[in-house]
Amino acid sequence: MLATTLRIRDYSPAVGSVVEGIDLRTPVDEETATELRQALHARGVLFFRGQRITGPQFIAFGRHFGPLVGSNLGAELGEIRAPEDDGENVGGRWHSDQSFKEQPDIGTLLVARKVPEHGGDTMWAGLGAAFDALPEEKKQYLRGLRAVYSKFDWNKAAAQRLGEVNRDKLNGMEVIHPLVGRLPETGREILYADPKYTVRIVGKTREESEPLLRELFEHVTKPEFTLRFHWDVGSIAVWDNRQCLHWAIYDYKGQERVMHRLAFQGPFLQ
Repeated sequence: MLATTLRIRDYSPAVGSVVEGIDLRTPVDEETATELRQALHARGVLFFRGQRITGPQFIAFGRHFGPLVGSNLGAELGEIRAPEDDGENVGGRWHSDQSFKEQPDIGTLLVARKVPEHGGDTMWAGLGAAFDALPEEKKQYLRGLRAVYSKFDWNKAAAQRLGEVNRDKLNGMEVIHPLVGRLPETGREILYADPKYTVRIVGKTREESEPLLRELFEHVTKPEFTLRFHWDVGSIAVWDNRQCLHWAIYDYKGQERVMHRLAFQGPFLQ
């Protein structure tokens, strides 16, 4: 596959690109892989359509973006299945995958295997564009802040099922990150505000943090920073969790949706 056959066009002004002119059943050469990685770093999420690829072909493609990591079942290739009678949608709010970890998975890939007749779209929000749009005075203030990202603070039901949580044992479930960081590949500044996992500003109580965090969450999810993608069988999305939030919309009750998932690692925000 020659890089010159690729057509990459913006999906929305702030975030996302559609990649055309590529058949992922054919091994991707390094020139093409480099162009795709550069596009991902620049645009946050890439979309491919009509890719009827096998699991091994999907894995081979995913490895071009970084070292793959295991799913919650241990294997590289995970499955996300929303059955017809499923009343819970774990991705049903704005979030960045694993921001509560010291080293989150920096990227995620999904390929659609079965889609509902209607609904089941996913939304993304661009955290770079959101930071760019802030006044310079606000940018400077936010650059000096760090925040706490916690898994247990949002998932009260899970905490209750597990019983009383010893906060000294929250290894891998709570961490401190800078609220503004730079992508190491491009130097672009990112407003790393996660409505699901960012719980307070370091040095402030939860109550003291709430007004600023609410303001930031509303800002990063404004329509002008977001896109909405409709899945077809064979659609693929690759996104950078460092610079994107996403929301899986559950509006297809009574229907089934099946995705295969990969995740990859790399350097975090600087």
